Amino acid sequence: MKTDQLFPLVDYCASRKLRTLFPGSDWWVAQHRLRAKPTGEFRCPKEDEWYISGAIPEAYHAQNNLSNKFNIAKIVLIETKTIVKETIIETL
Repeated sequence: MKTDQLFPLVDYCASRKLRTLFPGSDWWVAQHRLRAKPTGEFRCPKEDEWYISGAIPEAYHAQNNLSNKFNIAKIVLIETKTIVKETIIETL
């Protein structure tokens, strides 16, 4: 699995760092700005780690140690930018 891909989260992230970045209830709103990025490791996830699984890959939070191997992931905060491009379609 390529380590430059980003995947959506199935479970919500309750990270202390996220709550610090977005105090109050804003941390819940920030959930849509989170993605999972593969670390390049393929092994059994340990408790509280994130892993990627599924025919349509998504990130899951391991509630306990798992016995199957998966691609391990870390959670990243993304920023979405809209780019406006102007093109001349006709000269008047």
